[in-house]
Amino acid sequence: MEIGAKILLVDDDDELRSLLRKALRYNGYSVTEARTGDDAIGKLHSQHFDLVLLDITLPDGDGFRVAEFLRANKLSSKVIVITGTGGLEHALRGAAFGVQDYISKPFTQQYLLRSVEHALSIEVPN
Repeated sequence: MEIGAKILLVDDDDELRSLLRKALRYNGYSVTEARTGDDAIGKLHSQHFDLVLLDITLPDGDGFRVAEFLRANKLSSKVIVITGTGGLEHALRGAAFGVQDYISKPFTQQYLLRSVEHALSIEVPN
């Protein structure tokens, strides 16, 4: 596990974001939050994150816009998509952006933490 990894948590659900932030920080991760895609992209302009936990349904549009920004700007952040909607179409679209994992809501905290640990362990070619 990459302790101290910097994670950008992007979700418009304040309660879920709070629960995930607490779990991730308890497990040694540094967490920055964003409520919208625009907020996330703004933070990605100024900081490097090892991992982006990305909800797909955001108030300002499709969360894949954030994954597309990462890819277009050759940023090395890994991405885990979290969503309550979608299915195969979202999974395939995420794969096109190099998403490391796809988690459907609801999920357990333990499942999320295993996914985070796994995504951070993957070597991504430059």
